[in-house]
Amino acid sequence: MPIDPPNHWQSLAGPNNWYRLWYPTGWTVNQDDSRTTLASPDGEAMLSLQTAWSRHVEEEPLSQLISSDAMFALTRGVKEAPALKGDVESIGLQGEALLEKRPPWWKRPFHQESWRRWRIWGLRQGPIILMATLVHSEKPDPEMESLAGSILRTLRFSEQPADPPSVFADRVLALARDKFPLLDCESGEGFQLKLGESNINLFNFYRSYVKVPEKFEEIILPALTTVVQIQGWGSEQSDPPLENVRDRIMPMLYPEKVWEERFPNFVGHPWV
Repeated sequence: MPIDPPNHWQSLAGPNNWYRLWYPTGWTVNQDDSRTTLASPDGEAMLSLQTAWSRHVEEEPLSQLISSDAMFALTRGVKEAPALKGDVESIGLQGEALLEKRPPWWKRPFHQESWRRWRIWGLRQGPIILMATLVHSEKPDPEMESLAGSILRTLRFSEQPADPPSVFADRVLALARDKFPLLDCESGEGFQLKLGESNINLFNFYRSYVKVPEKFEEIILPALTTVVQIQGWGSEQSDPPLENVRDRIMPMLYPEKVWEERFPNFVGHPWV
C-alpha cells in the first residue's frame, strides 16, 4: 500500500493523470507529455519518472521492459537492487553511469572521469509502466536513495487510467461512426476528427476526459451530437452578423505554444 506523505509535502499529477505522488518542499519539478523530473534543492540529485501505456506488454516480464540502456550510454557495476515495497509490481536496478561525453582516446590519460551513482525502479499497474531513475553523487548516498524511495512509495496509480491521446482519438472515431453512420467520418491531422463537414479539435475534450475517464461517452457523445445538429442549421444560425452575437463571444484561453501549434488559423491576443 502507498504510504501517507508528510503534511508539508506537495502533490503532483503525472501525465494524463496516470498517477499522483508527493514530494518534499524545495524540490523543483519539470513536466512534459511523458516525463516528470524532480530536482533536489542543491541540484545534486535528480529523480526522473517516465511513463508508457500499452496493453500489449502486460504479460511480458517487467525485467525485460526496464533497462539502464534506455537511460545511459555508458554504465558499469549494474546489478539488481531491492524493489519498491508495496502491492504494485516492481523491480530495481543500480549501478554507475558516465554522464559526460568521453574525450578522445589520446586525452583520456589526462582526464578525470566523473561516474555518477544511479538507481532505477520499474513499476507496472495494468497498462501503465513507470520507470523512475535517481541520479545522484559519485559516492554512495543511502539517505538520498531512501528519500527517493519514500517519494515513490507515496505514488498512487489511477484505478482507471485514461487512454493516451492516440487511443482516445481512435475511440472517438469509432463512437462517431457507430452513432452517425450516414456521415463521413475520419481522423484528421493535429488531433482532430472530421465529422461530415466539420473538423472537431479533440484537445479540450481530452483534457476533460483524463479527469474522469470512466465518463468517456458522456463527454464525447453530446459534443458530436451538437456538431451534427449545427450542420443542419441555416446561414442565419451558423453565420450570424457580428452585431447579433458580439455580447455572447467568449475568449478561449490557451498557452501560446498550444495556440500556435493547434489553432494557426485562429486570431490570438495576449491575455495579460
